[in-house]
Amino acid sequence: MRVSSKARYGLAVMVTLAKQPENTVSVMTLSQELGLSKIYLEQVLNPLKTNGLVLATKGAQGGYRLVDEKITVKQVLQTLEPAFFEITSESCEDPTLNRVIKQQVYDRMQEGFEGSYMDLTLRQLAKKSKEAQQESLMFYI
Repeated sequence: MRVSSKARYGLAVMVTLAKQPENTVSVMTLSQELGLSKIYLEQVLNPLKTNGLVLATKGAQGGYRLVDEKITVKQVLQTLEPAFFEITSESCEDPTLNRVIKQQVYDRMQEGFEGSYMDLTLRQLAKKSKEAQQESLMFYI
């Protein structure tokens, strides 16, 4: 499956914010930590702000922070990639064939897609990220 850069960057930003949920993080800091363009980060953060997933603070001490660590990956992707959740249109003129294809293919694909991450929260991803970072810092003799 191909996931857009907007969705990939959005998830990376949201997990980064989930690692420090009480702090407001500037776009400059996010840009440096993630190695991403500030301009593009603003474009990714705007729909997240509009849909109430992040809070924005203006000014010298401004930046972004999560509204809630319990936000799911599904909520982030629904905001950044609504096409993932659109109903598939009919395949042909035959209504019986359309129903069979929808039930046997598209509905199953949608169930598998949503079931794989529906309840995965940003808090869980942040925890896994911290654990992976600590493991990479361990030295074995």
